[in-house]
Amino acid sequence: MFGYYADAVTTQPFSQKTILKSGAIETAFMPGFVPESLDIKSMVVDNPAERRAEIAYFRRVGENRRPTIYPIHHTSMIEKIYQLNNLD
Repeated sequence: MFGYYADAVTTQPFSQKTILKSGAIETAFMPGFVPESLDIKSMVVDNPAERRAEIAYFRRVGENRRPTIYPIHHTSMIEKIYQLNNLD
């Protein structure tokens, strides 16, 4: 599938809104993914010593040009993911 991926820390709603406005969809929530050592000057956090969560996004661009190959026993799960994210 052709598309782009983006990530945003959960403490920056502006970044999240910008990514969503581009047509991307949330695909993963990763608690504790961002290390406490990450310093973003515009980010104000309650406790800078804590690890922060991140949200992953995906936006489909164009159509698939080659078949998707995955183990047959994953078919129902993958089809459900495609349907829930309007990717089919």
